[in-house]
This record gives sequence, C-alpha cells and structure tokens, in this order.
Amino acid sequence: MLNFTKNIILEPTWQKIYSVGRVLILLGFLSSTLYFLKNTFFPLEKFVLNLKNQKVAENLLGYEDASLSEKIFSAYSKDNFSLANFRITTAKNQPDLTSKKISLRKTYSAFAYPLSEKKAIFPDRTLLKNSDQFFLVSGGKLRKFSSQKILAFLGYLENNFQEVSMEEISYLEKGEEITDTKNYPNNSLFLINDTYYEFSNNILHSFASEKTFFSHCEKNQAILKDEEFLEKYSVDHDNPIGFANGTLLSFDIGVFLVEDGKVIPFNNPETFLALGYNWNDIIPANEEEIGLYQRDKVFSISRPHPSGTVFLDQDNGQYYLISGKNKHEIQGENIQRVYLKRKPILANGKSLNFNLSCTLEKKLWPFNSYGCQLPVADLAKISGKDYQFKINPSGNLDISQVNIIFSREINWLNMRDILSDIKQRLFDAYGYGTIN
Repeated sequence: MLNFTKNIILEPTWQKIYSVGRVLILLGFLSSTLYFLKNTFFPLEKFVLNLKNQKVAENLLGYEDASLSEKIFSAYSKDNFSLANFRITTAKNQPDLTSKKISLRKTYSAFAYPLSEKKAIFPDRTLLKNSDQFFLVSGGKLRKFSSQKILAFLGYLENNFQEVSMEEISYLEKGEEITDTKNYPNNSLFLINDTYYEFSNNILHSFASEKTFFSHCEKNQAILKDEEFLEKYSVDHDNPIGFANGTLLSFDIGVFLVEDGKVIPFNNPETFLALGYNWNDIIPANEEEIGLYQRDKVFSISRPHPSGTVFLDQDNGQYYLISGKNKHEIQGENIQRVYLKRKPILANGKSLNFNLSCTLEKKLWPFNSYGCQLPVADLAKISGKDYQFKINPSGNLDISQVNIIFSREINWLNMRDILSDIKQRLFDAYGYGTIN
C-alpha cells in the first residue's frame, strides 16, 4: 500500500487511527468497484405493479385479471436470467396465500392469444382458380365467376389467377356469383399508366405507390387498362391505399410498423430485436408514403405484436396469423405464401405451458406479503420477451402490490452473454446489424 506520509512521524495513537483509516478507504474503494462491476455485468431487473395507484410511473408490470380464479402478471425483457424473485402484497383481511403456487412461462403475449376455430383465409382482392373454376375474394367471401365468358368480357386473363386447392378454398364463406359483364365486382384491381387501383362501390381508389400495392398483392392480379378506363368511374386520389398491416418501414433515422392506418415508431433497436423482427424486412418509405399515416405512441417492449403478424411455431412447424386478439392457423401452402411476404416471428408451442412454479411463503415485512423464487435459466432456450406469472387464488383477491426481481448468477457464461450483448448494441447503434 502506498504511504505518502512515511517521513511524517505520528504519535502511536494517531498512527493507529491513520492506518485503520487507510484500510477502510481501500476496502470502500474495492467494495464500490466490485458493486459497480456486478451491476454492470450482472444487473438486476426490477418490475413493480402498484394496484392501488395504477397510473404511477413505477408500474412496469402488465396485469390481466383473467377471472376470479386466475390472475396473470407480465414482465417484459429481452434478456435471459438465472433467478426470478416474486413477491405479492395483499390488502388487509385477505385469505392466507401460504402454499399457493406461482406458475411461470416465457412467451410472446400475442402468440398466447386464444386459437380461433376459423382458419386464416385468402385476403380480399385475391384471384383464385381450381381446375376450370375462377374466383375473386371480395368482402371476406369467395365469389365465383359464373362462366369463362364473364372473365373474357371483363378482361381477365387466366394468368391473373392463382391455382389453389379445394381445401384452401373451403375456408372461405361463399358469396354471390359474379354474373355482370358490364360492372366490375368490388376489390377488382387495375394497372393504368404505372398506377395501381382498387375498384370499390364504383370508385377507383389509387394505391400510394407500387410498394404499397406489393405489400398487399401480386403484380399479375391487376388487369391492364388504358386511360379511357379512368373516365368511366370516379377516381379517388385523395385517400390513397397504404401498406398492409404488419409492414415494417424506415424513414429518416426511424423504423416504424404499420397497424390500422397508423405507424408505430420503435423506441430503440433492442425492442425491435426483442419482438423477433428482422432488419432485412424493412421497406424504405419516402415522405409521401410515411405521410399517409398518423404516428402512434412509440412501440415499447411491453406492447404485443399487432394484427397482421405471422408466428412460426418451431416445435410443430405450424404458422399462425394474429388478427385482433385471436390467433388463426394458416393452413395450405398457397395461403401461407400470401402471408409470408415478411419473415415470421419465431415462437415455441411449449412456451404456452406454465411449466415452472414455486410455493409462496409468508414474509415478515411488509405485512400481508408472500414470496418465492423460481430458477429461470432454462427459459433462455425459449423464444419470447414476456415473462408471465400466474396465480390461482381461491376467490376474489384484493392485491396491493406485486414485485418481481430478475437476477443472474455470477459466472463466466453470464458475463460472456452480457459482453456479447454490449457488443451487439454497439453494432446496432452504428447500423451493422446482427453479429455472428
């Protein structure tokens, strides 16, 4: 140890005090350094939900009061952990929760939506054929062209139609047959002077650009027409059709996701990656295209995937389409091809099971609090950013607060992951994409 006072002679009492002081300062310095390093390489992540004041900024947990017998709390993180400490505090005069189970799963909350009985169907505007039968999907229904003469009168060519199986067609509800040779059915598509249009209620609605058209349709679905065709109908250029739901766009330095007429800006690259998106699926948008939309509040890691998202269950190879708060199986290779214009979000069917659990124990402080600890290291192998904790109380439970703390064991593997994550963030920040 350095001694800058070796030429200064102190009285024995003061010398002893001085030596003890130096040791204490050194220990304090070492402790502070170790504390800093631990929190840098093995940080804790804390989540709190105060149900008595749900507007406070500290409420970082999602809460779903599913029923009297099931309550779910969701913590959101892109990171993997070793341990999760769960603590719940109830109001006064509530049932004793000792020996109650806390169950946990790691998944994507949208992937956990209920599975609808209805299969995903071909979207509106799609032209289909099976053998010598020809169809248009319009208004969510399958409309059959009554004869091939109708096709010829309206100007359709056989290569405008996609060959599909009867099973894929059977998922659609049947609509009225198309028999009119003079008027086009709704959702018909046209290409006129390099601009794409959709016909609806005797009005031609223009697509904002070729890119917006291709986000919905294939090029050969549009019928070629000349300028004289525009004189037959009203043309709406004021409300152009934009990108399909789920499309990823970039503009200036921002990345956005399209949902129901709005664009949602991602708050950072970490959120983008935590949701399972791929940088290669981003479409550069110009000022006119991005200007079609109202900007929504930022896409944070707690937000679920929107309508139009496609998940791939890596456990069974099944694709699912998100629509609202439901999940639809995508069956049939031709229907899958329609929805796989972007890479699907990779998920795991086994992530829907609450496989981990621990038993609550009474805590001394605060009063009416219970807690337990779950080893969560194995969840690192499962895709997802939502850690969902479930409790099944006996009846209606008045909860005051829930605290969840995630931690990592101090070992070389966790330190290596943290260093790799820091490196990845630097790469993302400077636009180098994912490192190998």
